[in-house]
Amino acid sequence: MIKALPIKNPHLKIRQTARYLLHRPDLTPVRFVLFGRGRSGTTALVSLLDSVKSIQCDGEILSRPVLLPKLYLQSCCANASTAAYGCKILSYHIRDVQPILRRRRFLQRLDKSGFKIIHLQRRNLFYHALSNIKARVSGYYQKKTDAPAKPRVITVKPESMLDWMQRSEQLATYERELLQGLDVLSLTYEDNIQHSSQHQPTVDQICSFLGVSASPVASAYRKQSSGRWQDAIANHQELTEFFAKTPYAHYLEDI
Repeated sequence: MIKALPIKNPHLKIRQTARYLLHRPDLTPVRFVLFGRGRSGTTALVSLLDSVKSIQCDGEILSRPVLLPKLYLQSCCANASTAAYGCKILSYHIRDVQPILRRRRFLQRLDKSGFKIIHLQRRNLFYHALSNIKARVSGYYQKKTDAPAKPRVITVKPESMLDWMQRSEQLATYERELLQGLDVLSLTYEDNIQHSSQHQPTVDQICSFLGVSASPVASAYRKQSSGRWQDAIANHQELTEFFAKTPYAHYLEDI
């Protein structure tokens, strides 16, 4: 039984209770954060990790403002019954959502508190932007069955695509600033998530990084689309010609 702390100030009680729990190794599992941008495979990786017997991995628990975000994360860890507990934090949660002082030091403070950090990013800015645009247009963000998705061809303004890519690039820079100097396991969508054959080796690598036992995994989520990007965009020739004149042309060639 955890003894109630006789403290009148509720904020102080939350803070001291979290500290008390953090110093109980029998109650505190290995702690980690899956950090990155949306539409980069983070949801699939959460599902994969949560299927490991020794891991509980929650989704975007900081997608809404909470009082004392760091201590909230710590209390979630203390309530876990598995060897490791983790959750997904997107970079915009830190930058735009949470009431955090010294935002650029938030991950550093988590690191000092014992959280391990896994950084998942998507190298190809064009495909990242296309994924965001298609999800916004369709309202369809996740796919949980193997049934083929109904094909949908959309028209994308080149300027809109460029804006999405530039915003993604800015977030990538912001993420690097937040992670500077930290011991991070770096993964990419292309190398670790895109193909199902990558999933088990990736989870095994993460389990080794966390120091917990691995087990066979399976994700409930599936890729929403496959094939050539040109088949999904009606004005693909216009996009090709537009980006040929920009520093981003190589992202179309990498696909």
